[in-house]
Amino acid sequence: MATTTKKATAKSSAKAKPAATKTRGRAGAKPKAAAPASHSRVERAADLQVGAVLVARDTVVDAIEELRTKVGSRKGAEKQLKKVEHRGTVARTKAEREVRQASARIEREIKRNRTRIEREVRNLRKDADKQLRSVRGDVTRQADIVSSRVQDAVAPIVDQVSKVTA
Repeated sequence: MATTTKKATAKSSAKAKPAATKTRGRAGAKPKAAAPASHSRVERAADLQVGAVLVARDTVVDAIEELRTKVGSRKGAEKQLKKVEHRGTVARTKAEREVRQASARIEREIKRNRTRIEREVRNLRKDADKQLRSVRGDVTRQADIVSSRVQDAVAPIVDQVSKVTA
């Protein structure tokens, strides 16, 4: 609470300065004395930590003050709870909708892929059956050719053996 008045005072005093003082050049400015290097690092580290704590404190105080103004009474608290509940409901509904949409999209994709794969398998099976029938026919023809050649080659020998045994 106290910090907000300091900030407001600092802002208003900064606004109240005439433009002439803001635009003053470096001619009237005095050079700053350089601090010893060993002290400046230590001081800077300490100032950094203290400043961070003060910024955190200001943030917490502002948040509490804002909460107190919103939830100053039971009616205000109920109003805030309803707002939070509504926001949660909206977020849950949105998340559920997104999940349903993602699920439907995935199911469509799976169905599309399954149909494509089944079609490819069917085509590959047809090709394999066609090639198998072709090879089977070639093998049968080759077997018939070999069988007839063997019979042709064996026939004279069988005739000679039957003449010798008769």
